[in-house]
Amino acid sequence: MPPLVLSDGEVQQLQGIASSRSLPHSNVQRAQIVLACGGGETNTSIAERIGLSGMTVGLYLNPPDKAMGRCVDEKTQIQALDRTQPLLPMGLDDAEGVTHDDIRHGTTTLFAALDVTRGEVLTQCRLRHRDQEFLGFLRQIENSVPQDLDVHLIADNDCTHKHAKVRTWLAQGPRFHVHYSPTDASWL
Repeated sequence: MPPLVLSDGEVQQLQGIASSRSLPHSNVQRAQIVLACGGGETNTSIAERIGLSGMTVGLYLNPPDKAMGRCVDEKTQIQALDRTQPLLPMGLDDAEGVTHDDIRHGTTTLFAALDVTRGEVLTQCRLRHRDQEFLGFLRQIENSVPQDLDVHLIADNDCTHKHAKVRTWLAQGPRFHVHYSPTDASWL
């Protein structure tokens, strides 16, 4: 496979991110991976250096035929809020106004799966963040993918993703292949 082609501007921006000491480590690591791919480094050598499997890196760059890659992650404890007053109408020189206070409706967990090739996102909100909710989301993924395709899941090392019930369910579904990445790095 030919190396990833990056413009000078992209390289400069990625180098700034890759050398940052203040950005989240996952962003720095992603920038380092993309720069290495642009430099012609192989998936295997990148994976060894970063601590991923070569297959995980390859899924982003060259997804397999007759398969769909899904990057799976969740955002927990999202505040469910509602405004106490309706939006104020816009004026000629004014932006739409909102009140400063809100009503809290508890929290929710957002599960999301990014289709690597098409850029589409499948989502589901659940009240809790446990293995049962994650299994429900995996079933939604299974129902959304055509039966003739394998499913390559890229997930971080969250304990929910590696729970015994989740592993058992995945083992019973031969079309699912799981690739674990470091925590917070599944959305490369």
